[in-house]
Amino acid sequence: MKLDLHIHSNHSRDGTASPKEIVEFCKRSDLDGCAIADHNAIEGSLEAYEIGRSMGLVIVRCVEISASEGHVLAYGVNELAPRGLSVADTIDRIHALGGIAVAAHPNRFPSGMGVGLAGNKKFDACLLYTS
Repeated sequence: MKLDLHIHSNHSRDGTASPKEIVEFCKRSDLDGCAIADHNAIEGSLEAYEIGRSMGLVIVRCVEISASEGHVLAYGVNELAPRGLSVADTIDRIHALGGIAVAAHPNRFPSGMGVGLAGNKKFDACLLYTS
């Protein structure tokens, strides 16, 4: 199964494509689906979830939350956790919402939390970028 698990839509300050355009691109690109992970906004992800289901794609509900020490991806959630909490509190909120907490790009400056904090045992996973 091929999924892009970290895409920003026009519901995020650094995305330009609409959720519908992203889902259509996934279909054309022979991807099985994606996760739209907008910054502190879940509307695009929920929109893509509905569109993707009708097209036979796997769309993972997601949001990228700005914790006080860096960005945390919340997969499988239907609502937002508050921004600005500590990483540990953000992870707890994500888990309380039934989601999976993933450290997003810990090596990236300035939004990364650093590999040490990303190694927090509360995280379910960590996305490390090497380029």
